[in-house]
Amino acid sequence: MKKDNLENEDGLPEVAQRLREKKPVVFVMLGIVLLFCFSMQFYNKSKNKIVQPLEETYTVQQSGVAEAVKPLVQSSLTSEASPTNTATPASQPNAELIQQQIALIQAKQNELQQRLAAPLMLVNNAQSNKTETSTQASISSTDRNTQFLNQSSAQTTETVTATTIVPLNSIIAEGSLIHAILESATNSDLPGNVRAIVSEPSYSEDGTQVLIPRGSRLMGLYKSGMLQGQSRIFLVWTRLITPSGVSIQIGSPGTDSLGVAGLGADEIDRHFWERFGTASLLSIIGTGAANAGATAADQENSVSAYRTAMANSFAQSANQSLQEDSRIPPTLTTHQGKPIMVFVAKDLNFQKIVQGDKKINVW
Repeated sequence: MKKDNLENEDGLPEVAQRLREKKPVVFVMLGIVLLFCFSMQFYNKSKNKIVQPLEETYTVQQSGVAEAVKPLVQSSLTSEASPTNTATPASQPNAELIQQQIALIQAKQNELQQRLAAPLMLVNNAQSNKTETSTQASISSTDRNTQFLNQSSAQTTETVTATTIVPLNSIIAEGSLIHAILESATNSDLPGNVRAIVSEPSYSEDGTQVLIPRGSRLMGLYKSGMLQGQSRIFLVWTRLITPSGVSIQIGSPGTDSLGVAGLGADEIDRHFWERFGTASLLSIIGTGAANAGATAADQENSVSAYRTAMANSFAQSANQSLQEDSRIPPTLTTHQGKPIMVFVAKDLNFQKIVQGDKKINVW
């Protein structure tokens, strides 16, 4: 009894007996757990084996995609057709995964082909920086003087070959000035001819010969159709005749006594009343017709409408008259006896005259 009591108190034989009874159950549970772990590991390995070949066989060409997908499709078809393989829940996800991978490869291939077929665009950062710098420089240099300086400095230097002039005793070179006196008056209402007489002799370049003596005659032309605000007449001297009968076409512009281009007008008629007189008169008449007999107490009626129509008619006539008369150009007039100069625009060659007649009077 004591022995039984001791065994019951300690409890060791009872625990050992319980362990012996539970050992098979524990082994079965451990086996189930290990089997589940092995099955999960096998599933992951099979999944990696399916995904990895599809990514490695990805290429641009259609044939590559077909060759890469073909074994997978065949394997899936054979697996479905074989009687030994039963449809398990694990086989359905594999087939869906294969279809997803095939669709992904085709989408990537289409995207890559579109990128390859798209036009290329090259970006040159240096050129863009240069463009930004030039834009900032153009914005900063808005001064006209600076722009003129930049344009002038950007021009290339042209090389001109020097030539010699024919004997200097028979040449009046370009840039010489011929002094003369205007013999005929000018009026810019119509273009016309003008005449002048040389007041001082013109010498050759070496100063030994008088090629244009005093008293030589100048003939030229002046233009009409002046613009508003213009106060100088443009004239061109076409021909020169010396007292000895020498004639030469000079084709040079005329200047005043200081060398300023054109001929300053002695009188200027702006035609103010001709330009604005008619329009002003029509406006006054229209205003008077609109306000004649009108009072502050008048109401809108046929009489007021008639007055308004008359005022509008006169205003329209005034506008038309102003538009036509504003085209009247000013009249510039110059008097005879005005000192002028001729700016020689070409080299005047008197070589044949000098060789034929050695005697030239010096006035």
